[in-house]
Amino acid sequence: MILLWNTRGRATRPTSYYEADGLGSVTSLTSSSSALATTYTYDSFGELTNSTGSLQNPFRYTAREFDTETNLYYYRARYYDASVGRFVSEDPIRFDGGPDFYVYVAENPINYIDPSGEIHYNYPPPRTVPVTGKTAAALQCLENCLQCLTNNPNLDLFVTGGAEQSGHTKNSYHYRNEAVDISYSNPVTTYQVFQCGESCGFSAGLSEPALHHWHLQLRPGNGVPLLPPLLPMPKCGNGGCRGGN
Repeated sequence: MILLWNTRGRATRPTSYYEADGLGSVTSLTSSSSALATTYTYDSFGELTNSTGSLQNPFRYTAREFDTETNLYYYRARYYDASVGRFVSEDPIRFDGGPDFYVYVAENPINYIDPSGEIHYNYPPPRTVPVTGKTAAALQCLENCLQCLTNNPNLDLFVTGGAEQSGHTKNSYHYRNEAVDISYSNPVTTYQVFQCGESCGFSAGLSEPALHHWHLQLRPGNGVPLLPPLLPMPKCGNGGCRGGN
């Protein structure tokens, strides 16, 4: 991955380019002449183990902003301390995200990323783009519901498709920020995904074995049918399985 870095039009600072690994972590910056300006090496949880160069750059582990004064990473919903591999504040959804309010990506930073401090996506933007607004609320509800339905409060929903525009037409529900793809690697069944999806505000969806995921949309279209009528949600846990409006 190569991204352009430019300092807001300041002619005295040259343009540099980002290089990143599979998690989106910035591993180096190069000049327009392809000379290495800065390099970074991290351990599994993002602690910087080695660096070269003096170029100032805020974006580092999983492409999150690093605060040099506090030595913390900004993950949108909260801050992360790579030296201990944990968030420094409680998960804003508390027990709905599991019993440990500070854990980072279920202690599995090799396979997961957490761009917002909440849902786990398989790749950083622009390959997988976190959904926002109504779709994000429905997705968070889906995770809460599946945790309840499976009696597994530690279930961290693994999402492989969000609001990507690259590779999709403008008619795509992914392009419109109205669809998500839920990986088959999640320990849930099709019935559970559809039951919780329908309860949480997704009205259309299907299983796509060739792509190894369940596809959910806020509304039907582009060949994606309405979700089948399902039984009412059972009550379980503290307050029961929550559904959408």
